[in-house]
Amino acid sequence: MPALSLSTKWKDLSISKKLYTVVGIMTVLVLSELLTLNYAMHKFSAMRAFIEGESLWSKAQKNAVINLQRYVISRKEAAYQAFQEDLRIPIGDHNARVSLLGPHPDVEAAHRGFAEGKVAEADIPGMIELLRNLYWVSYIKRATETWAEADDNLAELMKNAANYRAKILAREKLDPEEAFARITETNEKLTRVEVRFSSVLGDSARQGERFVFILLFTSVLMADGIGLALTFLTSRALSSGLRDMENAAARIGQGDYATKIAIKSRDEIGKVGLAINKMGQLLSETYNELENRVQARTLELRNLAEENARLYTEAQDALYHRDEFLSIASHELKTPITSLALQVQLLARLAKSPDNQNRLSDLAAKSLRHSMQLAELVDTLLDLTKIRAGKFELHRKTCDIGALIRDTSSLFATESIRQGCEIKIELEEPLMANFDPLRITQILRNLISNALKYAPGKPVLISAGTREGGILIRIADSGPGIPAAEQNAIFEQFQRGESHSGISGLGLGLYITRQIAVAHGGEVYVESEQGEGATFIVKLPLSNWPL
Repeated sequence: MPALSLSTKWKDLSISKKLYTVVGIMTVLVLSELLTLNYAMHKFSAMRAFIEGESLWSKAQKNAVINLQRYVISRKEAAYQAFQEDLRIPIGDHNARVSLLGPHPDVEAAHRGFAEGKVAEADIPGMIELLRNLYWVSYIKRATETWAEADDNLAELMKNAANYRAKILAREKLDPEEAFARITETNEKLTRVEVRFSSVLGDSARQGERFVFILLFTSVLMADGIGLALTFLTSRALSSGLRDMENAAARIGQGDYATKIAIKSRDEIGKVGLAINKMGQLLSETYNELENRVQARTLELRNLAEENARLYTEAQDALYHRDEFLSIASHELKTPITSLALQVQLLARLAKSPDNQNRLSDLAAKSLRHSMQLAELVDTLLDLTKIRAGKFELHRKTCDIGALIRDTSSLFATESIRQGCEIKIELEEPLMANFDPLRITQILRNLISNALKYAPGKPVLISAGTREGGILIRIADSGPGIPAAEQNAIFEQFQRGESHSGISGLGLGLYITRQIAVAHGGEVYVESEQGEGATFIVKLPLSNWPL
């Protein structure tokens, strides 16, 4: 029952908490392994230090025996002093052992003893900790007992050495062979003890290695087992829940709104399952209502579409009749206007007689100008009609843009004088290409006319040259400029700048200008800032029109 409760609690945990739990447990186990490994390495380091200390102890003891034998033979004080110096390492280790394993442990005295025994400073704390904390372990206990036995034998050697020195200093008789025999016997005892001590340390190292291996192996098995178990349970729950939701969503998508998901937990998967069940219920409740609304709306849209189709047909008919009217009206008006222009020209020639010459000449010039304006208006309406009808055509031929600019500018000689504007021309030579010269002339006339109209009394600069694979024509005036908000609108039908509403015109010139440029594969745009004039730029490509 407790296991079942724990399993239920685990299922009800949120996915994030499940992941955090798995990661937390794995982290604790890994940290435990690391701490175990660190503890083992620390103890092994202390064992290694004891083995090194035993090597120093053994070497010092052997050197002491040799120097004692030399002293017995030579009776020189230097040999005895060397014997005493060699014994400093074993004596230091003896003091360390006694300080730690006595009834009142003295860590500082033990530290000094190991230092006198030539133990590396970094190894001393570990050796002291090993003796203090693990003295009761069997192999540590055997090692310290062997160590104590070695100290006893060493004390015997020191006692014999003191007796020999006393006899030598008293000049008493000393049998060298007997002394050698006793020294050799003690040395052999020490050698056996040293071998036993090394064997104990080796056994302890092997046992410690097996213990650490078993401990680490067990920790790894626990970490991996727990992690895999929790991961398996979590992934299986997630996969099962997602699979149920996928199947339910597919059935709901096919119109089976009665589909339900079995809720197995209260985590995010369970909550999403509840949401899907509620969604299916809501869809089922609203489906019929939506169907009724869709049917009603479909009927309304069908009626509306039929009405729009009828209105669209009527509008198309109205546009067709309007364009047809404009086309007929333009052609009908052009004939009498042309006749009027011829008659006015004849009147101008007859007015050269001395009588009323000036008056007749002025009237004739005004009549001619008005008739030309009327003809231009008719041409503009005719072009607009052709553009709307899709019948706008170009008649290209090889022509010189520079010549067209000069010829068109000359047409405005009288107007430029009347407006007080000087027309300046800057051209690159040659500027030959395949264009419709009449249409290009129409572009130039519209733009030059606008420049004279909107900037009276100020110069107009016309420049042309090849740029970026095409011809670039710039017509710049020093007029009041065009606000940025109006620069796109002025190229639309019946549009003119709001700040110039007092100037006459239909607002079709720039629209037709752009249509002509686009028909040539080019473009027209304006660069202007209010109060600093305007520059209209015509780009006409060359690459598509080989000569």
